[in-house]
Amino acid sequence: VFRVLYLSCGFCICLMAFALMLRLLYLCRGFFIRSIYYIHEYILFTKLKMSWNEAQHHCRVKYGDLATISDERDISRINNMAKDWDRAFWIGLYDDVNSWKWSLVGERFYTGVGTDYRKWQEDQPDNAGAVEHCVSMMEDGLWRDNSCTLVKVPLICYRGEM
Repeated sequence: VFRVLYLSCGFCICLMAFALMLRLLYLCRGFFIRSIYYIHEYILFTKLKMSWNEAQHHCRVKYGDLATISDERDISRINNMAKDWDRAFWIGLYDDVNSWKWSLVGERFYTGVGTDYRKWQEDQPDNAGAVEHCVSMMEDGLWRDNSCTLVKVPLICYRGEM
């Protein structure tokens, strides 16, 4: 009798632990939704929403820099990574006194033709309100200029060799 009681109590404890685990998973389900995506040298953060300056700082401290996009292959890689993502995110392009430059500081990058690559949306850049000096990539892979400080969106970092 003691052995049967012991087994049934053990079963009850296991059942209660399982029920508690299911309840915790349900309550924390938002935490388990994927929020960081990696592909090749890029890393996309979907839950972080920052200004361009904050995003640049975050990428520089933890990875390298905001994403630098030099050709259609880069666009394709990023689109494949973010195919289920339906919002804009920051990339490393910014307006530096009448010329668009990449945030990436490594000299090696600036020796090629990739620095001139652009994929603007129609009628972009427009510098609306004379405050749009930073670039976000939209869900269709096209780019638009935005305010560097007022707009807060997710970001994509470059973690490759600089």
